[in-house]
Amino acid sequence: MAIDSVVNKGLKGGYVTAAFSAGGFITPNINQVAKAANTVGEVVNEMFISDVLWNIGGANNASFKISRGANTVLIISGPGSGRFDFQGAGITLETGGESAANCVVTRSGTGAASVVIQLHKRSTFTSVY
Repeated sequence: MAIDSVVNKGLKGGYVTAAFSAGGFITPNINQVAKAANTVGEVVNEMFISDVLWNIGGANNASFKISRGANTVLIISGPGSGRFDFQGAGITLETGGESAANCVVTRSGTGAASVVIQLHKRSTFTSVY
């Protein structure tokens, strides 16, 4: 069963987390719950990849390509598992306007594999207070 959707949008201006096993995308602002980074009343101006976790089983030749806009920012291939804590290391993958573009995950190969991506949102929103 493919898991390809936003699993946690967190607080406004916080983080959005998505899990993928077949590929898909996260878009900053859209009225489609499973693909949107924004919550109600939030406009996401930018998203920066902060954390990536992956698992690609045994003899599988699966890989994931993560793109922002037209540019590939990360390729993960197996077998194996691991984590990249880009925010903790002070590394920014996105350059130029890439941080405002969709985050697209493209999977190739066969076998069991998944990737979880957390993006840090920079947002504007109206407060009810």
